[in-house]
Amino acid sequence: MSNAIENDIKRIKELICFDGHICAIERVFLGLSHHCFIVTAVNFDSQKSAKYFVKLLSHHSSTEKNERLVAQSAATSQISPNVIYHTQDWLITEYIEGYTLFENHYSVDKKIAVAMKLLHKFHQLSPIEQVTSLSLKLLIDEQIRINEFTHTQQTFLAHLNQKITTFEQVAEPVICHGDLNFSNMIIDKQKKAWLVDYECTSIGCAEYDVAMFIAINNLSNHDYSHIFQCYQGKSNKTLNLELIQSYLACCYLINGLWYQEKSKKEIESDQYIELAYQQYHQFDLLNLNENKLVNMLL
Repeated sequence: MSNAIENDIKRIKELICFDGHICAIERVFLGLSHHCFIVTAVNFDSQKSAKYFVKLLSHHSSTEKNERLVAQSAATSQISPNVIYHTQDWLITEYIEGYTLFENHYSVDKKIAVAMKLLHKFHQLSPIEQVTSLSLKLLIDEQIRINEFTHTQQTFLAHLNQKITTFEQVAEPVICHGDLNFSNMIIDKQKKAWLVDYECTSIGCAEYDVAMFIAINNLSNHDYSHIFQCYQGKSNKTLNLELIQSYLACCYLINGLWYQEKSKKEIESDQYIELAYQQYHQFDLLNLNENKLVNMLL
């Protein structure tokens, strides 16, 4: 175990919410970006035990406020686990026993149906004033900057960014999850679906979340009609399909850049390069640009 992880575990035991408890702490790897832990806490006096999910936020100072605010709002509507304790460094929630939708043996159609039902319910939450608004251009600009591309690649990407983010984004604002991959939805023992991980949340429109769902799960255009039907079947809202297509290009680029940047830092770099390739390849299939991302960036 690394010194950093040992230090995190020591800090967890010292949190005020675990005062008067004996804690058994296990590191988990549910996502690709955060340090996460499962804590089994036994009360000194009552000897009662409970499990909690603990997420370290201190390495993501630009998103921690959004994440804590939205997690609390979603928990109030029983979309997400109850928030037990939170600070700028930590988010602690009830631990949900179950399997992620990614791990579940449901068919793709069933996974889509579960995800769209949960997403539609999430989009009914009232927008929170303190949560930042979505800015695709800024998101892509930041990913270009931290990837440390060559001058030629930076020029190419800056031009592409301007091209694909210049479209009318008129829609009713909602809280967007921003990372609706199958690993961020948990099915508990009672078959109830829960939504987790709000690092990428922002105020935007429903079409962006639907586009990111398609992109991040690498779904094919054969799935589109089922996705739209499952989402729209829960409301009178009609999704703007043209807007979803515009967002799709941005999502493929954002995801590809994020994976490529992670490949330079992680030991299992091949996994991230493959994920970046998938996203760039899907972008190239949209035929929006003469130069292909796969050839220009990988």
